[in-house]
Amino acid sequence: QTRNSPGEHVAHTMCVIAEHIWGLKPPQLVISVTGGAQDFALSLDKEQELLKGLMGASKRLNVWFVTGGSDCGVMKYVGDARQRYAAHA
Repeated sequence: QTRNSPGEHVAHTMCVIAEHIWGLKPPQLVISVTGGAQDFALSLDKEQELLKGLMGASKRLNVWFVTGGSDCGVMKYVGDARQRYAAHA
């Protein structure tokens, strides 16, 4: 008998919620964005580069983004990018 790690159980539970409760299709790619929750400033051109990179992948593939959920640091940039992309999708 194989034992699953607690992380595998959590990942499976999140997939069940996302697919069966939220109605999302299974992802082709999962992008986990982690980093300090420390605020930092990106120049406009660097922010646009980040936006294009993240959203470029999500336009071609069914992508799930996983972050710590904070509205600061790199996680804020990912949330902002998703919000801007969703407004134009």
